[in-house]
Amino acid sequence: ESELARNNFSVPDFRRELKERQILKKMRELLSAGAKVSDKDAASYFEQNKKNFNQPEKIEAAHILFKVEKPAQDAAARQKAEKLLEELKAGADFKALAKKHSEDSSNKDKGGDLGAFAKGDMVPSFESAAWPLKPGEYPQTPVKTDFGYHLILRGRTLPA
Repeated sequence: ESELARNNFSVPDFRRELKERQILKKMRELLSAGAKVSDKDAASYFEQNKKNFNQPEKIEAAHILFKVEKPAQDAAARQKAEKLLEELKAGADFKALAKKHSEDSSNKDKGGDLGAFAKGDMVPSFESAAWPLKPGEYPQTPVKTDFGYHLILRGRTLPA
């Protein structure tokens, strides 16, 4: 009881949670026990539901962001982006630079990795710079968006 109290749980809460977990476990066992699907049935289901499986073509990309939250920050952000771009052109590692310099805290620690995205998922100026690139390429000038200046590294294409 003292352990439950330390975790803000009462005995009735614990019993209810345990009961729910046991019911769900039993339901999963019962549902999966009788589940037998032939290859023919699976293929037929796929053919009848193709539209549910269609995914748009996507690309992967990483970026280094220099934020511009006020007009007065624009020139300094662009200058930082251009300086780092020169380092990239000289052979510096993109991911290492992103970890050290990017102002996008959501992906900075992942080397700027944005994951995969389809057309229409990003702001237009970012997309128009990223999509034409080949994997491993980056634009030759910083890309300006409403967020600031980006250095973009194009990753692989994920087919539709």
